[in-house]
Amino acid sequence: SELPPEIEQNLDRFRGWTTHPALVGFGISKPEQAQVLKGHIDGIIIGSALVDAIEKANGDAKKAVREFLQPISEVLG
Repeated sequence: SELPPEIEQNLDRFRGWTTHPALVGFGISKPEQAQVLKGHIDGIIIGSALVDAIEKANGDAKKAVREFLQPISEVLG
C-alpha cells in the first residue's frame, strides 16, 4: 500500500503539537515507506506485515524476521 501524499506535511504539523516521540504504525511494510517517513517521525511500528512474514516462513521465523526488517532498518539507520 502507498502512503497518502499529504503524510509528510501532516506528520510535521503533528510534531509541532507535542514534545512526545511520534511513531507511525498502520500499514507500514516496505523500505520505501520508511524512507518517506524518515525525518518526520521518531519510529515505526510494524505489526501485521511482520506477522504475515512469520506465517510464510515455513518454520524459520527468525530468518523471516531478519530478512523482513533488515531493509527497513537500513533505510532508517
